[in-house]
Amino acid sequence: MLEERFRFGIGPYSLSGKLDRVDRVEGGYEIIDYKTSRQIPEEIDTLQLDIYQLGFYALTRQVAEKLSFYYLRQGEKRSVEKGEENISRTREHLCRTAWQMGNDGELAPKAGGHCRACAFTPHCPEKSGEPVPLPKPGRPRQLTLGLS
Repeated sequence: MLEERFRFGIGPYSLSGKLDRVDRVEGGYEIIDYKTSRQIPEEIDTLQLDIYQLGFYALTRQVAEKLSFYYLRQGEKRSVEKGEENISRTREHLCRTAWQMGNDGELAPKAGGHCRACAFTPHCPEKSGEPVPLPKPGRPRQLTLGLS
């Protein structure tokens, strides 16, 4: 599977993204996300891969247990193994975050390089002098994450 789009519901929101690659491997599936970073981070935050695992599950009802970042410049792959329990953990984390964004009106930002691709910069107190208020909850809205 290459560059496959996914979409699933998280509370009143719809989260969509695109899987770079999914391979069938011995014992199941591996999700591979290509990175063009100049440096490989010392600690790898797997939330993006966790969301991809959930997206793959939404598409296929299959669990991809191997989740990998492939760093193209370095020719190096970093992988983690996460089972079916990670799908419910990730869904719970996303539901909490969506609730916080929609109802609490506050989401503690963590500024960094990822801010360049963030669609919420106008709402962010770290990046905007006068942040625009988040929309009020109501009909479902779509969150599109730049997870490519």
